[in-house]
Amino acid sequence: FRVVTVLNLRIAYWSRLSPRRVQEPPLPTATSQYDIRKTPGRSHQALTPTLLGPEGSLKHSIACCRCPFPFVTLEMALEKERFRQWLEDTRREEFEGRILTGGVVSLRDELLDGDISAVANALARTTTLTAVTFQENQLGSDKTKLIADALQSNANSILQALDLSQNDIGNEGVMHLADAISHPNCCKLRTLNLCHNRIGRRGAMHLAQALRRSTSQLQVLHLGANRIRAKGAGYLARAISHSGCKLKDLKLYSNAIGSDGVKHLANALRYS
Repeated sequence: FRVVTVLNLRIAYWSRLSPRRVQEPPLPTATSQYDIRKTPGRSHQALTPTLLGPEGSLKHSIACCRCPFPFVTLEMALEKERFRQWLEDTRREEFEGRILTGGVVSLRDELLDGDISAVANALARTTTLTAVTFQENQLGSDKTKLIADALQSNANSILQALDLSQNDIGNEGVMHLADAISHPNCCKLRTLNLCHNRIGRRGAMHLAQALRRSTSQLQVLHLGANRIRAKGAGYLARAISHSGCKLKDLKLYSNAIGSDGVKHLANALRYS
């Protein structure tokens, strides 16, 4: 009896010291061919290939995402995608409606990547818009081209003021805008704001060429906080002294034009 008792005590002692093996919960099973079930907190590698689906498929993408719910069905994912698409379409219709309504419209820091095509489409059709602001939308040169093309295609446009400041347009974007402001369909445009857009001397050269054309009616040009420098100021100075230039207000603060740039502009104003 004593031998059996000692053996039982030793077995109980060593069993406490040895690590216990915790059994993982079983993988959930799909109740239908569309169900993609997932245990919260477990990686998607634990799911069977049948539940994951082929790699790259929508079923695989849904199963691989971390979800706080016990399961995600394909119907739920598709419904979420339809709702997201509905929200995007509704927002773009609102932007189109605001532009087509006309008057003065501000779209400052409101546009997403997919909205600019709808906005450009409205710009190409509006006949009542007089001023629009696209400030702080990170348009870049590609989206700026869409806006410039839309302005050129609208023969009935009465747009007088365009604000594209703080949009990272660069020299290439300015090249597209230069073609637009000298186009006959944009003859009513009087004010253009291009501050804070990383515009260099090459961009200034494109604008200077557009200002010398007789079709350009631009009177106010804001180019503050760019990279025009002295050579770019020289291009603009020669445009100002040209007889076809209608410009009356030019802002060039924070462009490092230096004393040479100031001399170019002073001489242009003296003989214009």
